[in-house]
Amino acid sequence: LERGESHVMWGSYKTQIVGADLAQIRRSLYGAQLRYNSQSQTSFGEKRFQVEGFAAQPDSLPQTDVFRGTGGSVYFLNRQDIQSAGEVIRVEVRDQTTGTVLQSRKLVANEDYDIDYIQGRIILFAPLASTADDGFIVSNSNLDGHPQFLVARYEYTPAINDVDGMSFGGRAQAWVGDILRVGGTAHYEDVNSVKETLVEVDALVRLNAGTYIKGEFAQSNAVADYTTNSSDGGYDTIVTGNNTGNSVKANAYRLEAGVDLGEVGGLTGATANAYIQKRDAGFSSEGQDTSD
Repeated sequence: LERGESHVMWGSYKTQIVGADLAQIRRSLYGAQLRYNSQSQTSFGEKRFQVEGFAAQPDSLPQTDVFRGTGGSVYFLNRQDIQSAGEVIRVEVRDQTTGTVLQSRKLVANEDYDIDYIQGRIILFAPLASTADDGFIVSNSNLDGHPQFLVARYEYTPAINDVDGMSFGGRAQAWVGDILRVGGTAHYEDVNSVKETLVEVDALVRLNAGTYIKGEFAQSNAVADYTTNSSDGGYDTIVTGNNTGNSVKANAYRLEAGVDLGEVGGLTGATANAYIQKRDAGFSSEGQDTSD
């Protein structure tokens, strides 16, 4: 059932809940989904009120594999029996000092890559270099530059056990005038008697289009993580996050600010950004798993 930019549906869908850095939910599921976007907008063209929620009985498990670019085209996923057409593959350029994602580009199947869903193998149509140009004129070595990564997010069917359980999640956010936005994200999953929760709240104060301050706080309570890292195309992998087998409650926070100097100081085209982020050991969220 659809009206304007809002709908209620039952069927197969991909969640794209990405309004917060510390709590993003991307899943390919079958079940119920609700999405509401208010017709009223702020002066910047954003919806004043948005809600997205879902409930599903998943028959697969999520997995994220992060590969450092090797200069080659073949990358082996950590899992096999991948859900067909459910993957999200992207290339990220990250800051060599902080690890912040500087650029991200989503790849298109059959245009940028080919995937074998049974064996779990990705073949890029163009090799992925280990680094990207960092913009500096002077280089110290052939590896100078920001590191490049291939990030694969997908669903897989376990080889032995069936998946039994429920998954619920959603996000709501609202603008108070044109200056303040408040929001929250939550996810609860109970699959094969393993319970995991993630809750997050955030606030954004925006003075102008490019001048803002944003804060987030999140807490996870999870047993297993779903992220692996590899520097050799998937032959050897390192598990990131809580792999103790025990439930771990962990917090994370992030504070970010940006200033458009053209808006506040007359320096057209000049911007400044800064952030501070802390994640406790065992914090578990997509792209944010940490074990230290």
